[in-house]
Amino acid sequence: MEKTVSVIVPIYNVEKYLERSVRSILKQSYDNLEVILVDDGSPDNCGNICNALAKEDKRIKVIHKENGGLSDARNAGLDIATGDYIVFVDSDDHISPDFIDILMKEMDENDADVAMCSYKETSADTEEASFFDIDKNVHAFDGECEVYETQDLLKNLYDANHVDATYFIVAWNKIYKACLWEGVRFPKGRIHEDEATTYLIYEKAKKGVYLRRPLYAYYKMDESITRGKFNLKRLNWFDALDERIEHFEEKGDEKQVSYALRARADGAIHYYYPLSEEMPSEREEKKRLKGYVRAVSKSEGGIKLSDRLFILSPSLYRILSCVDRDRFERAYQILFFALMLWIAVLGLYKLDVKYVDPWDESRHGVNALEMLRYGNVIRSTYLGQTDYYNLKPPLSMWSLMISFLIFGKNVFALRFPSVCFYLVTAAAAACFVRKKTGRVAALLTLILLAGNTTPFLAHMVRAGDADSLYVMIFALAMITMTKIRDDERNLSLCGLLFALGFLTKSFHAGMIAIIGIVYLLSTGLIVKISKKEWGRFLGFTLIPVILWAGARFASDGPKFFKLMWETDVLGRSKSGFGSNEAGFSYYFSYFFGDMSGSVQIYFIALMIAVAALMIIFASGKEKMGADLKDRLIGLILWSVMPLLCFSLVSTKLLWYEYPAVTGLLVLTAFLTGEALKRREKAGRILAVACAVTGLVFSVRLFGIFNNLGVNGNALNDLQLLIKNVGEEHPEYNGYDMYVDFAYVTEEGNTVEEEWSQQDVFMAEAYCNAFCKNGGDAGAVSAAEGGTPVILFTNRSELIPHGDKVIADHGEYTAVCIE
Repeated sequence: MEKTVSVIVPIYNVEKYLERSVRSILKQSYDNLEVILVDDGSPDNCGNICNALAKEDKRIKVIHKENGGLSDARNAGLDIATGDYIVFVDSDDHISPDFIDILMKEMDENDADVAMCSYKETSADTEEASFFDIDKNVHAFDGECEVYETQDLLKNLYDANHVDATYFIVAWNKIYKACLWEGVRFPKGRIHEDEATTYLIYEKAKKGVYLRRPLYAYYKMDESITRGKFNLKRLNWFDALDERIEHFEEKGDEKQVSYALRARADGAIHYYYPLSEEMPSEREEKKRLKGYVRAVSKSEGGIKLSDRLFILSPSLYRILSCVDRDRFERAYQILFFALMLWIAVLGLYKLDVKYVDPWDESRHGVNALEMLRYGNVIRSTYLGQTDYYNLKPPLSMWSLMISFLIFGKNVFALRFPSVCFYLVTAAAAACFVRKKTGRVAALLTLILLAGNTTPFLAHMVRAGDADSLYVMIFALAMITMTKIRDDERNLSLCGLLFALGFLTKSFHAGMIAIIGIVYLLSTGLIVKISKKEWGRFLGFTLIPVILWAGARFASDGPKFFKLMWETDVLGRSKSGFGSNEAGFSYYFSYFFGDMSGSVQIYFIALMIAVAALMIIFASGKEKMGADLKDRLIGLILWSVMPLLCFSLVSTKLLWYEYPAVTGLLVLTAFLTGEALKRREKAGRILAVACAVTGLVFSVRLFGIFNNLGVNGNALNDLQLLIKNVGEEHPEYNGYDMYVDFAYVTEEGNTVEEEWSQQDVFMAEAYCNAFCKNGGDAGAVSAAEGGTPVILFTNRSELIPHGDKVIADHGEYTAVCIE
């Protein structure tokens, strides 16, 4: 006769899942069951469901009791269980039809006292029949069987000792001989109850079996007490470890004491940070956790350097080390920081060698310098006059001002904020992808962003323009947008990011609004957001812009706003700006075609993204939950909308598409991660393709940057001369300075007597100069008025004034006219 198996189901507030869970037990191929349903004072309809199920099947026993918690409910089931074997199934989980049959056979064949299987997490209401299939490509699901004796069972309770340690710890993926539970009960009122009992069971077991096959479906419910916001109950884990250590110390089992001490110390480091951040007043508990780290040194013959660092400075430890106990997480964090360092190197290496570019970089730099000079942070000026050429609000200029105050007025300080903003973009994108798709996809995000060629080479990452700040704000807005379903308050944060985007690039930020509207409509979220949140959103969106606009209007009236509209909106969308006009296909030809002269990373990324998307759809749309669909819609809009919209306007500038191409790289990594989940072999091929692509293009970028300054590459003689005067001859700082150049055009010699804005930046930054137009004549006139001035020229006939030659570089000379 078959031996009886008692299946204990603790039940509380799970009416939505209860029937599925119980029916998965009743459908077992092993028939001789005693099913004990323990209604733990559930406030919903669970009690009635239990009674109805008991009428259907005589194998069911129902206990109705006052609420005492999970441990108390399991104990109540154990107290009346009459079976030869014990199984625990949580009431929102379910099991494979052959869960008991397979594990019983493994126990019999191996003469074991306990058998366990791996499990799969699920958030679906129903599962396909293939959900419990063996998967040879996944270690925990490959169907292999491991047999352990007592000491090894106990050893495998710790992550450091077994890759699948979690499967050994939990109570519910196992079948036990009932005799193992004699004298053992779960601690009432505590979470991590498994940690307090499993080791006692293993200590009694002569042998245990671990079957690497997912026969148990663990429902991942956000409301679980072991998930979500940190609370002191999480520290029950340490209470269980304290008891375990005391138990094995009494037994004289030094090995098990050592394992537990190490695990407790690692756990203390892991829990220290959420405890500090979310419950900062719990000083005694923080002191307790540090004490656990100190205690481990007694068993290991001296405290480890990393533990010592944590005790001295938890903050520094967090920066330099890994706070997670999982070895895969440890490897991930090392690779994460290595890739972030690689991006930083690509951004900072020889950052100040290349000449200052004309147009936006130099103009922004001059505006920021003169804001510092004149103490006006609202109205930008150029050569001391209100600047109506650069019609951008001042947020990016403020970042440059801060950089100048920290690093001094120089080219490095001009470009450093852009590198920082791109690092934030990369880190935020990687963290977003990590949370939604996994570690591999997060690392691929960083690798691809390291190869983001065009933004690195022009107008963004290594330039003093506003684009790096804008792309960072754009990326944060897109990431936040995809989280609105989780918390509608993210809509207000999107509004704030739109406002910051507007204060950086004015009407370009309209793209954030367009994508946001399309996203809310396509996901249906637009009708689910409360009126209160819409009001808060309007406040976050409008107030920062209104405050700046009011201050700017008070400074110089409506002229700036009139020109901003006429130039940035009407001018760029209708007639375009001369040589910057191009047709609809311009961006597609450059980024995905052959216009750039070579295959770009974006074309390869697009091909990988399409392949990954095909794998995802081939695996079945039913596997795509609302969360994944929201992310996909958001990422696709991020990548596609700027490309389409800016292709419709007449003016074509590559940096208009920097948000789109950056989004494409993030989308590619995200899709590759999703493909890897569904088709591991195909996903691996795509992941390798991503990694190789990103690394090849980033190494190519490093080669370009390494060549800067070699044999005069990317240097400018006049800018080097101005820098030399400022650094080597500080006595001339603050002088009025003039230029007078001659250069050859197709029509013949041309004389230039006005400053170019890139040279103005150099003169104001390095010489604190007041740049004056008027050429040699203006310089001589000023000197005759009694004011000594500096003249930069390449016209040798202007030098013999009896003037003092300060310095020269290449064809240019700096002279002091007195």
